[in-house]
Amino acid sequence: MNTLQIQQIKRYFDKEYTNLINVEDVPENQKHTTFLSRALALYSLRVLTDMEAENLRDTITDGFNDNGIDALYYQKEGHILWIVQSKFKDNGQGAIEQGEVLKFTNGIKDIITFEDKKERFNEKIKNKEAEILDALEDFNIKFKCVLAYSSNDLSEHIQNSINNLKDELNKDGDYIDFLYFDLKKLHSSIKTEGNPINIDMDFISWGKIEEPFTAFYGQVYATDIACWYNNYAEKLSSKNIRGFKGETSINEKIIDTLLTSPEHFFYFNNGITILCKNVNYKRNPPNREHNGFSCEDISVINGAQTVGCIATAYNKNPEKIKDVKVLVRLISLNNVPDELGDLITNATNTQNKVSNKDFASRDKIQINLHKELYLDGINYYIKNYEGIQKDEKSFDMEDAAIALACASDDIALVNIAKGQVGKLYEDITKKPYITLFNEKTSYYKIKNLIKVLFWIDDFIAPFKTRRNKVIDSRTRGFYVHGNRFLLHLAYCLIPKEILYSSDFVKLENFVISSSFKNAIEKIANIAVLKQEELFPGSALHQLYKNKEKCSMLKQEIFNKYNLT
Repeated sequence: MNTLQIQQIKRYFDKEYTNLINVEDVPENQKHTTFLSRALALYSLRVLTDMEAENLRDTITDGFNDNGIDALYYQKEGHILWIVQSKFKDNGQGAIEQGEVLKFTNGIKDIITFEDKKERFNEKIKNKEAEILDALEDFNIKFKCVLAYSSNDLSEHIQNSINNLKDELNKDGDYIDFLYFDLKKLHSSIKTEGNPINIDMDFISWGKIEEPFTAFYGQVYATDIACWYNNYAEKLSSKNIRGFKGETSINEKIIDTLLTSPEHFFYFNNGITILCKNVNYKRNPPNREHNGFSCEDISVINGAQTVGCIATAYNKNPEKIKDVKVLVRLISLNNVPDELGDLITNATNTQNKVSNKDFASRDKIQINLHKELYLDGINYYIKNYEGIQKDEKSFDMEDAAIALACASDDIALVNIAKGQVGKLYEDITKKPYITLFNEKTSYYKIKNLIKVLFWIDDFIAPFKTRRNKVIDSRTRGFYVHGNRFLLHLAYCLIPKEILYSSDFVKLENFVISSSFKNAIEKIANIAVLKQEELFPGSALHQLYKNKEKCSMLKQEIFNKYNLT
């Protein structure tokens, strides 16, 4: 069977990918084998990202000195750096080799420290330097490492190598994962390529709208929806404007509700909207309490995040969500105008985003701070506004939250300010919000803290730019990823009676003094040295979101230089 599947895959690649893959750099006798491996890398990315292969053709990096990396793509919207190794073997039997995986894992490590290791890569990867550095400077980056191979075997030794790398790199946080695109998945994916998704759907407590177009609404078990996603993945929402973005901060909340408060999910979630070419009752006459529907050529056009989160929660703990029901709208496109499907898709995905900040803006503390700062000549924006020109006379709630968090003695709040600032004000009735914003949070406290925040941002700016060739990548990494940690240290250097004084002139004189600048320069230099001494080669974007390591780094700095 493997031989037949391999031949079918080869014919598919020869037909669909010949014009997309460049093999001019390969000797004649190796061209077709290389073509198949590169086509496999491209195809796996096409499936995993749900993008057109034509738009991914420049992701191929396979070639001499590729350091084990055959394709590389930074998916900015999803905060994902895709790193692919592919191996196509004609017989479908040979397992991927230990040496190939070792080379791949070493290449991944070198990508993480790219500025220092770029000479280890070929020109194809060096040409992606800006893309790689953008990914490495993304505070929410996730590395998705794909092993794509034309066999179904993965040895225990290889599994152990991969697990060891995951343990090593994830010690500062869960940011790297491995995906396996084997012969079974490859053949199954190609087999269903272009085929419509037909699903039998069970509705509970459903209703029907007949005019002007046929639509159904009701509840569907979350376990059924999880199975749809596990069977069809991103293809399920291929006509949606947005595919599943993975475990973003918002999606993590949805998953958490499913796993910890499944009984609330129906009330918290807007549900999903599905278009289908045609729909028929499985039982006629239908039962309004519980009935099956045969749905042809379905697509989830709104609610892709909900579907993906349900599948994620199900895969973690299927028992938890077995009773969860989801609101579903099912719209039939049978006998409707041709353009209606696109109009529904666009309309259901066009909405103004409501952020945590918008909810927090209703808090009376925010309203009072807005009024008091306004009387002091400061624009304090407590709702989302586009195009704010920020400075110490014009800033928003997010800036204030960051400043208050970094001025706190709790290093965990500094970490949140760096990695997930929205969590600082996601619930105005709980910590950390009530720790930062309460009756003791005066307008002059925020005014003073903001003064220091913008001073530190200006101090850091020259060190963050890639045009600065004087400093090395690890030093630049400190200023990029450790900026909030440095702000925290700066607040620690300022006497509390000055930092929180209602006499703003005292703070201003302190901050503009040469002694303060010298102290910041000194403490920043020490921090960089201690960073490398304590955590050499660490992933800096994770290090400065790690409470224990930041506490250790801070203690080392303060102990050595007698700071309190």
